Amino acid sequence: MTDFNGGLNGAIGTSNGAKPSTSSNPILDNSFLGSELDLRTAYLSLLSEDEEEVEEEEPVPAVVKSKNAIPDLESKEMFPSLGAPSAPARASAWSSKPAAPATPKSNLVSEIFDYTIPQKTFGAPSIRDAVQQSIKKSGAQIDASSSRISGTVTFIIKGKHDQVAKAKRELISQLSPKGTLTVSVPSSVIGFVLGAKGTKLKTLQTKTCTTINIPKRNEAEDTEDTVLEVSITGDLDGVNLAKAEIEAIVKEKAPKKELKISDIPFNLYPFISGPKNANITQLIGNSGVSLKVPFLVGSGYDEILGDNVERDILIVGDQDSIEAVRQRLVDFSETIQADLRELMVTIPKRRHRFLVGNNGAHLKEIFETTGCFLELPPVSDPSEYVKLRGLEKNLGIAFAEIMKKANSAQVNVLKVQKIHPKYDSNGLDCLYRYLSHSGLIRQIEKKHSVQIHLPQSDSVTKGDIEIVSKESSSVNSAIAELQEVISKLAPSQFDFINVPVELHYFLAGKDRSNVEKIKNESGVVVITSSDSGSNVVLYNSSSDPSSISNVKKSLLDKISAHAEIAEQVIEVSSKYFKRIAGPKETNLHTVLGQVPKAWIKLGNRIQLANTPELRTLGENEILIRGSKSEVEKISKDLTKFIEDAKNYEVLHSYTTELTIPGKFLAHVIGKNGAHMTKYRDTYDVKIDIDKSNEASKGPVKITVQGFEKNANIVKKQILELTEKLNDQTQIKLNIPSKYHRFIIGPGGKYVHRLEEKYGVFIKFPSSDDKEKEESEEAAPQRDVISKDEILVKGGKKGVSEAQAEIIELVEYEKENSQSIKFVVGRTYLPHILGKGGVKITDIKDETSTKIDVDNNSENSEEATITVTGSKANITKAQKLIMAVVKEQESIITQEIEIPNRIHRQLIGPGASKLRQLVTKALGSDIDVAQATSMIHFPKGQESSDIVKIKGQGDLVEKIATELQSVAKELESIVTDTVQVDPSAHASVIGKGGSNLRALQEKFNVEIRVPAKDSNSDLIKISGKPENIESAKAEILAKLPHSSTFTYLKKFHHQLAGHNNFALQSLTLSGSEDNLKQAVQQLEKLYETAKKSSHALRIYVPNSHHRHIIGTGGKVINEIRRATGCEIELPQNGAGRGGRRDNGLFADGIAVVITGPKDQCYNTKEKIVAIVNGAN
Repeated sequence: MTDFNGGLNGAIGTSNGAKPSTSSNPILDNSFLGSELDLRTAYLSLLSEDEEEVEEEEPVPAVVKSKNAIPDLESKEMFPSLGAPSAPARASAWSSKPAAPATPKSNLVSEIFDYTIPQKTFGAPSIRDAVQQSIKKSGAQIDASSSRISGTVTFIIKGKHDQVAKAKRELISQLSPKGTLTVSVPSSVIGFVLGAKGTKLKTLQTKTCTTINIPKRNEAEDTEDTVLEVSITGDLDGVNLAKAEIEAIVKEKAPKKELKISDIPFNLYPFISGPKNANITQLIGNSGVSLKVPFLVGSGYDEILGDNVERDILIVGDQDSIEAVRQRLVDFSETIQADLRELMVTIPKRRHRFLVGNNGAHLKEIFETTGCFLELPPVSDPSEYVKLRGLEKNLGIAFAEIMKKANSAQVNVLKVQKIHPKYDSNGLDCLYRYLSHSGLIRQIEKKHSVQIHLPQSDSVTKGDIEIVSKESSSVNSAIAELQEVISKLAPSQFDFINVPVELHYFLAGKDRSNVEKIKNESGVVVITSSDSGSNVVLYNSSSDPSSISNVKKSLLDKISAHAEIAEQVIEVSSKYFKRIAGPKETNLHTVLGQVPKAWIKLGNRIQLANTPELRTLGENEILIRGSKSEVEKISKDLTKFIEDAKNYEVLHSYTTELTIPGKFLAHVIGKNGAHMTKYRDTYDVKIDIDKSNEASKGPVKITVQGFEKNANIVKKQILELTEKLNDQTQIKLNIPSKYHRFIIGPGGKYVHRLEEKYGVFIKFPSSDDKEKEESEEAAPQRDVISKDEILVKGGKKGVSEAQAEIIELVEYEKENSQSIKFVVGRTYLPHILGKGGVKITDIKDETSTKIDVDNNSENSEEATITVTGSKANITKAQKLIMAVVKEQESIITQEIEIPNRIHRQLIGPGASKLRQLVTKALGSDIDVAQATSMIHFPKGQESSDIVKIKGQGDLVEKIATELQSVAKELESIVTDTVQVDPSAHASVIGKGGSNLRALQEKFNVEIRVPAKDSNSDLIKISGKPENIESAKAEILAKLPHSSTFTYLKKFHHQLAGHNNFALQSLTLSGSEDNLKQAVQQLEKLYETAKKSSHALRIYVPNSHHRHIIGTGGKVINEIRRATGCEIELPQNGAGRGGRRDNGLFADGIAVVITGPKDQCYNTKEKIVAIVNGAN
């Protein structure tokens, strides 16, 4: 056996310029290589009337041979293109003997080639054996004749094209010398070379007549970079063919390399990409690699990016190209770094978000338009500095742009702790979570067209809620509503539980069923989260304070068995992640269950929706985290999917076949291929349909390929569907068209319910006979039905049951379709219908009837009303309508004369007096609002004295009597004034008008205080004369009084405080009693001050004043009580100087002690002792 990698490399490498082998064997010299083998093949076409039979060969005419003749390989006549039978016969490429002319007769072909017999080697088959073996394997007809003179054998092969090609390949393989070469294959691609159960490898060996040896793999040591040397043994042509096919598989299936670069500064990323990624194209060139450079990376953008965003530059491609691009990238980053300049700008912290925009949109816009990038400090950093980076010439333009963005909206702040001072950090977290969860924030935002930003847990201004809008009025209205909402949410209504985030979903239950149940039973809202570090928040919306503690205890008991959290990391190549997860992550859902107590994350790419925030992983890591017991269980279950993923290509090659009637094919495929798509997505299968019999509706063959279990499930579902379709039947029901609408229902509600309930399709006639779109499981044919028919299609049982229910419904409608018509006066219609149709709707609902009002004849004084329903119900509806008519017939209008000047007093503020009057006249059981509306006073500037009362006669009479009685009493009312200084008007009114209301109610008078800008000092009082006098006396008695207290200037600081103002009198104001008490206290203080005959000044360093004062003034007040002296310390550093006081303290600030001489020196000693003790 020859090593094609060694001794015969001359022949293999000819195309690379190597010298061809000089072997005398034509199979081993360069005439054997490449396409020349095909060029030397002659094809003969044979005529045949029957494609299945090979006709007898016509004799080949003798041709004179020339030993020295060399065939012209470029000749079109000797080597015409394949399939051109009209060309002259071509000479054999293996000898100088010309080929016999041929005439095309059928799709069978014939090929002649000469073969020089090589030197006989031990074990090589004879010509006879080779021919017989080739006939057996290919099914072709082979004739051979040998020439002892030339030492060649001429083979004539006849048969179909693929049989001839296979026979020739077999002959060459058996008669040519064998050799071996190797090809390098990555470990990850070996499965694709083998194919399912080795079928692909077997096919390749059969096709190329070679033996391919794949070394055993050590899976424990295998990586994506592991390379195996695959050896191929056979004749040179077969070996090259096998090698080419294996290399094609490697090129297609070999995984690309990835390189992550993390040593380039984040702030250069935008400049590396360039505006609209212009620089990326230049960096990768024609290398074929992909280059991904994140735009926003850095702590200042964590609020946008989250923790799992990719922060490294990623290059994907082959190794050599990756390295070339990496070097260009490094060189480019160094160049741009040298050209960039920085500019620091101060912008208020709360306006930083306007610079960022949604998902960084404003940052990208600034960069695209100015070429400068803006760097922001983290949210938790109180710094207001932002950094502009770019070319020096662009910084000015960028500065103007960011200032425009920063000032693009109005921002106001609502301080939560001013509303509820008791909110601590945890309480604020709970409040914000509830506001977001409840949707209150979204409602306010939508209502007022604002944006509300709740602070993050690590924010430096955690108690501040920011409200943003372009209109200040919108901001103010939103703040007012939000303040009202928060004022009703006390800190005592919130609590939280520190629960591992992995168990939040478990607590909430599937579709939050657990927390909804808790809310319904106890009124406690439970808020879970998927954010790492988030607590479970509890909000008590009930009136029972104990509810929240009971729920908290119940939840803690529920999670106690799962409180121990564990995690496990499994190392698996990321190329298997999609297979492990399954289509639409079905595998992950399977292992986690419906209510997960643990979670799975595959690298940093794949995890289920609503998964808690899990830590960042390595590229080839799978993390399982949650309850310890659950993690162990999931790990075992996941192992199976990991093994299946590794063996996917082999396991996924299972195929199964089924045959269905052609008439059901459209339903199996589904509308727009919906069923096929569902099968593929859900079960990860490939479905092939043989549609050759589709036109004739004959049997259709379907092939399903995938995992054995999934392929069989799909096969079973298709067969079940065809069985169901085979059970289809249809009937036509004779139903008068007037009942069709009852079967259809509003918006098709009833008919859809029937179709879903019984699995049928129901068709009604239409005016244009346009057929309703049929369901996917209905027979695809048109059915014409008359106007009084209904067509029902579906399974036999479903059709029968639907028929019974339709007939029952029609019988019910016949019973309940009675009708009655009657007329009423047109003037009564507004009262029958009610405002907005409310009255007539109530009658319909109460009687379960349909009521139609014929209001078309506007000139008629009567209107026709039609009531449809059961006999009892239409009678009841008619009675209710006629009761309204009867009530309106009893309506009368009475006019009474009441002086216009007292109308206002009759009505009262907000019609309060009028409501009291009506209640007194008719009793408390009456509808006060409706009764009040019966009274009509003159409108606007009309000065009429006529008051109209319209309503039922007895009620009108009672109201008229009461109105006249009250009016008579009001006529005796007079108006007087009381003089009050305008500065005292506020005290008469009181806070929120409280004093004024109290006076009016106490004395049954009306008091009108002049407006502030009127400068009037007269207050008007209306009422009975005796009541007016009492009210005046009360007002004057409560007016504030004033008094002046005069004293010596030197005692001012003891009477009026410690400010050195030159005042000699104090003016006091207040009620008479309060003034008297204040003067007495001042006189007492003045007497004490006059006894203070001595003032002493000492100088104490400012840093020691706090020791003299003490906590909350405790020390200084104690000295004052003990000595009876006044001690005055300067404020805000006043009195600082460089004087000495008897050598006690140098460069101090004066402290003044006032009082009797002995007590002053006693006080001084106490202060000196305090200062010395503090040193």
